[in-house]
Amino acid sequence: MSNFVKHWASTDKISNLDIQWHVPSDPEIDFALQLIDEFLKSSISQLRELVSSHDGNISSGGFFSKEETAEFCRGLTLMKSCLVGMSTLTADIDEEVALDSPTR
Repeated sequence: MSNFVKHWASTDKISNLDIQWHVPSDPEIDFALQLIDEFLKSSISQLRELVSSHDGNISSGGFFSKEETAEFCRGLTLMKSCLVGMSTLTADIDEEVALDSPTR
């Protein structure tokens, strides 16, 4: 095992760095997509159910109880995490191509 910890806070020229990024295999990507599918769909379903159970029934204390508010926030956090994770599965956009695109 290399002693890579020594290099965590070192300062060096960018040209001297040898960064080796992990490139996921097809099975790893498929597994990530399965996780996203499972968690994102369940989170959306849970949030829809929570919101639809309150359609037109606003209580005097507010829209959701404390427990429901916590559940709603957990659902949104899970959705956010899935969406952030999904963004890493897309290729980076070449700036020059994006600037020359007719859709801009």
